[in-house]
Amino acid sequence: MVEAQPPEEVQGAFSDAIRAREDEQRYINESQAYSNEVIPKARGAASRIVQEAEAYQARVKAEADGDASRFTQVLVQYEAAPEVTRKRLYLETMEDVLGNSRKVIMDVKGGNNLMYLPIDKLMESTSSTKAEPNRFITPPEKTTPVNSGRDTSYRDRGRGR
Repeated sequence: MVEAQPPEEVQGAFSDAIRAREDEQRYINESQAYSNEVIPKARGAASRIVQEAEAYQARVKAEADGDASRFTQVLVQYEAAPEVTRKRLYLETMEDVLGNSRKVIMDVKGGNNLMYLPIDKLMESTSSTKAEPNRFITPPEKTTPVNSGRDTSYRDRGRGR
């Protein structure tokens, strides 16, 4: 067979056709490589989301079962002693609600005034004035009076001295 050469007039169009065929194959290969990279990542992400959803479902069901069990146990106690259980539930709820509060409000019987104790402010002022504790315990000297060396400034703070 004789090798065929296209005429020079169509040589440009012939090389364009060959380049287009090569570009087509290159684009096909690139798209398959991209597909092979993206699809497994997407499947993995989807699998992870499904597993997280299943774990969330199991956790919510377990919490609901636990809450129902606790309610049933409280119901039994309530049926046995309603007044005591009601008071205990109230006190536990108030402890949970007010447990993190750093303020104390006291109501005195027979009085019209509520006392507000800013314990948070007192705690801040005492913690800022405390010195770092001594790591070593030393016995007191026998000639030292009992009250010497004590910091009494905390008593005077509230009295304006």
